[in-house]
Amino acid sequence: MAGQLENAKVNVLLVGTFDPNTVGPDRLGEAKVIRSDEAAAARFKTLVPGQVTDFTLGWCTVTVTRERFAVESAEPPFVKISDFIQKAISELMPQASVTAMGINRAYTIRFSSPEERDRFGTRLVPPSSWGNWGRRIQQTMATDDDKHGGVLNVTMKEFPIADREGGARHVTVAADVASNVSAQIIVNDHFQAPADSSLPAALEPDELARRRTNVILRALAEQFDASLNLLETIATEVVNG
Repeated sequence: MAGQLENAKVNVLLVGTFDPNTVGPDRLGEAKVIRSDEAAAARFKTLVPGQVTDFTLGWCTVTVTRERFAVESAEPPFVKISDFIQKAISELMPQASVTAMGINRAYTIRFSSPEERDRFGTRLVPPSSWGNWGRRIQQTMATDDDKHGGVLNVTMKEFPIADREGGARHVTVAADVASNVSAQIIVNDHFQAPADSSLPAALEPDELARRRTNVILRALAEQFDASLNLLETIATEVVNG
């Protein structure tokens, strides 16, 4: 095994049009999206009325701007994220317009040694593919000194996705500049609302927005668990080769 996956985090990001003022802890508690004790214990990180609402609920962090609605958690069961988003939009933001969604997993990859990390990096991105410059870098990696060059960031994209009109998957592996025995891997599953050409003609703008939003929220409800399982499988396969 090339490395161990640790510190799993899950993030769901919606892109569209939102009202940050509607999703503060008090409003969520009043609408019974969260429990009253969760609302009372919430802690704001950033609050700019009409622009940004950013707070923690203990089990997750919620960030809402005019263009984005994101929930992140490191505490399973992660399905709580999906339930929270659907209830928050249904109860407090029925006018929200959602055009895209990302279901994302992030991990720390922990290696047993700097040499193991280097072997992993050179498997993903062979320095020899970069000509003489890359071969010089690879030579420095053979020394005992752990201060040397190597891959910093690499991303692979899957597109198109079967049975999905829009969207893609991305896997990014990035070096951890603070440690020579770890790296980061982020696996993104992107969903796109249907294009206007895929919807009935002559719909009013509000109805178009509602239909797009419903498609995304339905995908969140129906595909969340399967998406997370697939993303974990992808991360494991990338790390183990």
